[in-house]
Amino acid sequence: ALQQGKVSVADAANVADLDEAKSWMITNQLARRNISDGWRYELVMERKKALLAEGKKSQGKRTDLEGSNLLPTIGKKSYYTQSKIANELGWSHGKVSMADKVWKEADQETIDAVKAGEVSINRAYTSMLCEKRRKRRTKRRAQAKTGLSS
Repeated sequence: ALQQGKVSVADAANVADLDEAKSWMITNQLARRNISDGWRYELVMERKKALLAEGKKSQGKRTDLEGSNLLPTIGKKSYYTQSKIANELGWSHGKVSMADKVWKEADQETIDAVKAGEVSINRAYTSMLCEKRRKRRTKRRAQAKTGLSS
């Protein structure tokens, strides 16, 4: 329980394993108001690993052997990871997709700027796309020049 802004030792001791402890810490960090979108995304990516493991457990299981085949999805858990992440962050699926792309393809300087709150995820994503287009355009022009000079 929270007592005067502090977390009690009882809360910290009630975790069953390391994954649950990490999840508990992430939840507490996400409750902070002054945390940037970049850091929110970083924290939730830690939790994403656990969600993916949960999804893999149910992946490949035969559902046609369980009772009636008429309504096989009723009562079954769905593990659409991006949807869970979007709901947890209070973001749209599009913003989560943009953040995924930025974290996978952008340079470390851009990621650090997003985490510091200097650049929004949307701005970083848009800049990254513009840079990609510019490089493709330059490459096509160079190919066209070499094709003409042959």
